[in-house]
Amino acid sequence: MGRAFHPLALLLIVLSLSPLGCETVPYTGRRQIQLVSPDEETKMGVQSYQEIVGKAPLSTDGQANALVQRVGTRIAAVTGLTEQ
Repeated sequence: MGRAFHPLALLLIVLSLSPLGCETVPYTGRRQIQLVSPDEETKMGVQSYQEIVGKAPLSTDGQANALVQRVGTRIAAVTGLTEQ
């Protein structure tokens, strides 16, 4: 019969490895665990965008599109990232 990890041992392993993937969020100053590189995150975003565009028609509702554009612009402004 196999022996399971003791919860405390698992917690110690996770806590000992967590500083390796931590970074500070520029806007909030909080620390976070970075499990996916920024390049991989961008690739995943582009892939998801292409899948969604392929499945659903683009909206022709000018008012709704303007709202989405304003929200997206505000979110992008606080990320500190440039358009890629």
